[in-house]
Amino acid sequence: MGYALPTAPVFQTGTSSGGGGGGTGTDATNYYLPFSYGDASPEPIEIVASGKKILSVRLFIETVFDGSGAALSVGPSSDIDQLMDESENNPAALGEYSVYPGVEYGSATLIELHITPGSGASQGAGLVVLEVEP
Repeated sequence: MGYALPTAPVFQTGTSSGGGGGGTGTDATNYYLPFSYGDASPEPIEIVASGKKILSVRLFIETVFDGSGAALSVGPSSDIDQLMDESENNPAALGEYSVYPGVEYGSATLIELHITPGSGASQGAGLVVLEVEP
């Protein structure tokens, strides 16, 4: 039995009211990426435009990662855990993990999910949602 994920297709954008816990109460754009333990890493989530603030990163674990040393982080290739560090989530436990980084980039920046399935992994899956100001 898995954790109930929000329904969203890969790379589909949408809006959410409230701007997340770190937002200003205005609508924001969400970028969704379902992922699995066997996916190539890093997985691109979205290229964030210059001057746009990242309001939140939400990570949903639907199927626990069973590999020893499994880890997930979110950030650009230059700083792979800038937005969500490995210590801010637990791939071995079902649930939702949220951070509110408030980071703004000076140029267009590709944000990626970095997946370490762990030694001996045979399962693990979830969804990452990147919330960016409009």
